[in-house]
Amino acid sequence: MPCHSRSLLALSLLLGSACHTDAPGLGGSATSPEDTETEGATDSATGSTPDDTVDPDSSGGDDDWTEICDGSEGLRLAMVLGGGGLVANELERELGFYYLYVLGTCEYFALPAHANVPWPDAHRGVLDAETEEQLSRAIDYGHLADVAGSWGAADVADGSTLSVSDGTHTAHCQAGCGDGPPAVQALWSELGWIDALWEQGEPLDGAMRVSVIGWSDSTVDELGATWPLTVDPWSLALDGDVDPAPQAGDSILVEGADAQTLRELRQQYRTDTQPDGLINSLTAYGHLTFNDATGQDLFQLWMRDALPLENPHGLIPLP
Repeated sequence: MPCHSRSLLALSLLLGSACHTDAPGLGGSATSPEDTETEGATDSATGSTPDDTVDPDSSGGDDDWTEICDGSEGLRLAMVLGGGGLVANELERELGFYYLYVLGTCEYFALPAHANVPWPDAHRGVLDAETEEQLSRAIDYGHLADVAGSWGAADVADGSTLSVSDGTHTAHCQAGCGDGPPAVQALWSELGWIDALWEQGEPLDGAMRVSVIGWSDSTVDELGATWPLTVDPWSLALDGDVDPAPQAGDSILVEGADAQTLRELRQQYRTDTQPDGLINSLTAYGHLTFNDATGQDLFQLWMRDALPLENPHGLIPLP
């Protein structure tokens, strides 16, 4: 396929000393992705504007560009922020703290960087031809193979990694990758596409994935509601007294009426409209808390939307 030759400008990132961070970011005192992009906004120095006001020629003139949507069912584009930061449960970043996945059919799935909204819904949409071209030009899609590999920053030992893939080649940029080529560093400035496309999409209404930790005889001091699903909680749960902490790939698929119940609960706790008398465990603990019918066993539950392109373990490996 033809590729355009637009040169991407470098994104200047201030990298601090290496340390763990408790939220997705570049690590240390570095500028975070939240600082480098806002929902639907333009970085006047380095970014493009991911909305309907963009002139398709503004990013690449009459140069050729590479199609993302080739008609296949396979993954054709991924923009994923993962790694770095501390999480209570690996389910929270199994697919990325936030992400954009685009198939060859132009169908896409996006999870935004809404810092003040716990557990935002993933959205599904379809790229139109104009948006496809704008996005391809913005990230220099046709030249991702030229910058594939892992790029880091000498001054940061730990930080979030932005991975951008064309489905065959992937560029991994850790903590702004100050040691990487300018074209890879510039990808940070295009994270606004995730929020913009999320806004244009619709919430998913299919399966959910959960991670559940069970505690016998209420050994954890939390107040919980009654277990809400039809499936027995111990059939989903790891034993918190025995089992190791859940890892990426340990989440469990929940479908049908139970998946709908989970979505309703997510909305209730997110908007603080759960039944009177119940503590909002999502804001208090970072997960939902339930007791079994006997009131003796307690269960901590995390959830997220399942995507149809996940493998059986709930993961989307990038090449």
